[in-house]
Formats: sequence, structure tokens, C-alpha cells
Amino acid sequence: MASCYYATLVGGQCGPSSYNPSIVECVTIKDCNKDILNHCSQYKISNDCGLSGSESMLLLPRAGIFEIDESYMKMKVCPLHRDLYGIRWRCNKTRCSIRNDLAVHKSLSVKGQCGLTTLLSSFIFNKTKILIPVGTGICRSCKEHLAHLATEWRTSNLVSTDDESSNCLELSTSLPQINAEQPEDSNTGTSDELVEEMDKLVLNETRWSIFSPDTASTTSSSSCDVTDVSSSLVARRKKLNEYLEACNIHPLKRPMSNWDQTSERTQERYIQKTCEIVLSVLIK
Repeated sequence: MASCYYATLVGGQCGPSSYNPSIVECVTIKDCNKDILNHCSQYKISNDCGLSGSESMLLLPRAGIFEIDESYMKMKVCPLHRDLYGIRWRCNKTRCSIRNDLAVHKSLSVKGQCGLTTLLSSFIFNKTKILIPVGTGICRSCKEHLAHLATEWRTSNLVSTDDESSNCLELSTSLPQINAEQPEDSNTGTSDELVEEMDKLVLNETRWSIFSPDTASTTSSSSCDVTDVSSSLVARRKKLNEYLEACNIHPLKRPMSNWDQTSERTQERYIQKTCEIVLSVLIK
């Protein structure tokens, strides 16, 4: 059978389910919705908020994907990889799996009494570029130590995001002064007018193409291969960021999330960022 896109992330041969060979069809990650309660209980990760009770949230972190957008949910996985990295995943290690430079246990033979959570797996991957799958056994001492480090790491990332949002706000509030210097017959309009227009766009049913990582061109064809979709998004985002850098505007670090699934604060930040980008086109 043809290789699934998930295989490009984790490697290995694709194939039918190892537990039910009659299952041969690939499915999208979004459609992977088996009950993971028993699996999480077995590997002591029942309290992992990052999993959200979803099989897809097991598959993606175990492939090294921790910042999830719609394009990843559309990629396909074969039955064999779904078994190996979903609820059929097995950890054969009995000792703590944390490498020496991060471990705090003194004995090399200490057993893994806890399961590695999504946050800890993401933190280790970010720091070492080594992926330890969610659910892997670790000792309690290492879990407590890593939880402290990971919390500080996540907090610093949130502060960095807030600083970026603040910078965007400062830039956008300074734009009306620039616009005020334009001739009276200029058709560029003021930033306040543009904000009002953007609010109308937000309320419009077509807002998906504005704030979602999927654009009109990628959603126009449901049969488009996920690889092509991802490549197209990356290429367009790269071009946009080149323009933003030329205008001394902070580039987009990641795709904007689905509007309906974001907080009010995030929505305000998206509007500010969009206004800033549009104004840079109108007044420069």
C-alpha cells in the first residue's frame, strides 16, 4: 500500500492493522477518535491535559508535533502506524528514560513510576531535539524536576508572546499619526475605519479564510494532498514574512488558529496584527 503522510514524520513501513489485517484504509488524524481512557490509565498519563481525551492528541505528539494546526489534522495515517503510535503503542522500558543531563535520580537502575506527559515531552524535545514519546516511563524525582523546568519554560514563552502582542499594539496605535500626514483626498482611510471594517470581516461567515491557516486556495479542493497543502502554506507564509521584515513588522511565527477556538484576547491580537499588515500595504 502507498505510504501515509504520518510515515514521513516517524518513519517505518505502512501497512494494515497488526491487530486486524482486514483494516487497510488510511484515515485522517482528525478522524482518529478511539477511546484512550484505558491507554492513559495504563501509562499513568490520565491527568495529562494536553491529550484532551483524543486519540489524535496521542498520535501527533508522538510524532514530535506539539503545535497543532488544521493542516496536521488533515494528514492521513495508515492502520499500522495508527496502531504503533496510538492506543496500541507500547513502552518496553522499565527504567526511567530521562537522559543523564536532565535526570536528577542518582541510581541508573531507578524504575519509571510515572508516565511522561505532553508538556514534558514537548519541553525535552525543545531543549534536546530528542523525542521521548508521551507515556514513556520516568521516575517521580525526574517528573517533579522536569515539571518545574517545563512550567518556567512555558511561562517564559507566554511572556514572550505577550511582549510581541504589545509591540504589535504599539505599532498599530502609531499608524493613525502616519496616516494623518497623508493628503486629505487620500483614499487610504484611517486605522479606526480599517478596524471597523476588519470587525465586519470577523463577523462575516467567510472569516475562516482570514484567520485560519487554510486559505481559500487550499480549501477549494478537498482532494488536495496534505503535503501540497502544507508546502503551499509554508511558501506563502515565507513570502509574507519577507514582506513584513522589509516593513520592520514582526513576522508571523506560526499559523493563526481557528477563530472559533480562540480566546477573546487572542482574537483581539489577531485583529491588531491583521490591521497592521493591511495598513502597511495601504500607506507605504
